[in-house]
Amino acid sequence: MVSETWNNIDLDNNNNDGTFKKKLQILKKEIRSGINDYKKNQSGRLVDLRSKLCHIDKVIDQGGVNDDILLTRLDLIKKLHDIKSSEARDYMQKTKIQWVIEGDENSQFFMESLIVKYAKLAIKGVMVDGECG
Repeated sequence: MVSETWNNIDLDNNNNDGTFKKKLQILKKEIRSGINDYKKNQSGRLVDLRSKLCHIDKVIDQGGVNDDILLTRLDLIKKLHDIKSSEARDYMQKTKIQWVIEGDENSQFFMESLIVKYAKLAIKGVMVDGECG
């Protein structure tokens, strides 16, 4: 989308710096528009998945359980989880960017505590038949 938009922008300006800046502005608008469309699509998809899941849960509560319904329910839950996971990654990314921009007086403390936590969780070795390998 980015390369297609960039190549399709046609400006009749002899000032290369001004043309480049204008192209970047147009590209930024297109990217934001694409992101907004994607978010609206995901929001609609989320509502649709929840309504389907609610309908299936009602059928299950009434005793209409079979393998197809359970597989469909499992698939819907997986899709719902994927969307939620994607949203969580987006929020984490935005938070990290905001943290880098604004900074935090306690950031060094928290980073050190994370490093210690990861060091404690690290797998130091594996025992096979009673021997470290």
